[in-house]
Amino acid sequence: MQFNLLPEAEIVGQHLSQDEFFDWMFSHPSGWEGLVAIDTETTGIDSIRDMPVFGSASDGKRRFLFDVQTMLDSRWDDLFLDDSREWAFANAKFDMHMLYNVGMHEIRGVVHDVIVMCALLDENRKEKNALNLKSQSLDYLGIPMTPFKEFFGINAKEEETGKKLLSCPIDKVAAYATLDAYATHALAYQHRPNLEEYSIKSIVGYKNLWDYYIDLEVPITKALWRMERRGFCLDLDVLQSVEEPIVERRRDALEELIRLAKFPIN
Repeated sequence: MQFNLLPEAEIVGQHLSQDEFFDWMFSHPSGWEGLVAIDTETTGIDSIRDMPVFGSASDGKRRFLFDVQTMLDSRWDDLFLDDSREWAFANAKFDMHMLYNVGMHEIRGVVHDVIVMCALLDENRKEKNALNLKSQSLDYLGIPMTPFKEFFGINAKEEETGKKLLSCPIDKVAAYATLDAYATHALAYQHRPNLEEYSIKSIVGYKNLWDYYIDLEVPITKALWRMERRGFCLDLDVLQSVEEPIVERRRDALEELIRLAKFPIN
């Protein structure tokens, strides 16, 4: 287990002004070296209907809490429309929906997702329900994340915690919420070298898992987000035409499995 000295949570509008916060945001260079992690606390878990109530950002050295008013600042446009910038999320599609719901631009820069990165490194964590940020933070960083009920002393369903934060002391909200962004940034830096070390030369065109992740997984996250956001067309006639052959192939494959196994398989 690692020892981590967490930076103090800073609140935009209390510990620093919006101008100072955006000066910090713009101070980060392009590319991986300027990676900033973003996280949202929301009114619920519906990606289309719910909204963010707070956001947090971290570069691994500092961590900030900001409110919806700060999200509405037009300076986010320049940040999110800059395709040379890189961002880290935990469950990127959901946070991207939340940011878009409040009027922020689709992110044109590179979007990393530590959930996807971790799943590539250890596919067994999905079966153990251990891909979530809390599990990763403890296992990879040695940082325990206190559950909402224990931290605030409030009973709330997972989808209601964001609303409850609005009635909590802002200092406690900052300490709780900004840890997500901080851990997300740390996990991105934790996972990248492991992905780079994982050789997959057997797959044509890729030297390692990092190459595969950048070339396929990163753009797929954005493509899926756009499909969820905008919808997509289906040719029902084509789907119906392929249904019967697929069902037949499935039946033949099952029969072959039963023959080889020499006993029924459900």
